[in-house]
Amino acid sequence: MSKTVAARCRLRSHKDFATVYGSRQSVRNRHLTACFTDSGLAFSRLGLSVGRRVGNAVCRNRVKRILREVFRQEGHLIALPLDIILIPRSYLTGRNLEEMTGSFQHLVRKLNRLHADEPSS
Repeated sequence: MSKTVAARCRLRSHKDFATVYGSRQSVRNRHLTACFTDSGLAFSRLGLSVGRRVGNAVCRNRVKRILREVFRQEGHLIALPLDIILIPRSYLTGRNLEEMTGSFQHLVRKLNRLHADEPSS
């Protein structure tokens, strides 16, 4: 099994990010905000938006590595294929993989509950 998130499972283009932000759907918890929209594909894709408030380049890159690893390990919990942009809070730099995994799982539960409550069209 691969130890990286596949390139096809990552949001990279400006158009993809604009589509997700344009949907104006989001959930949040103490550590993360997740903007999302239906992907229209058979799998979910991840985008990361880590601002300068999180810390210097070393801190931001560490946060991104941790979030990609969390998505790689726990992304299968997402009920529907979604395009998701994770935005970490500024005080996230001291967090480890276990804390971030718990935070991501909490967001996924909120996402799944939100989609379960939507009426089918």
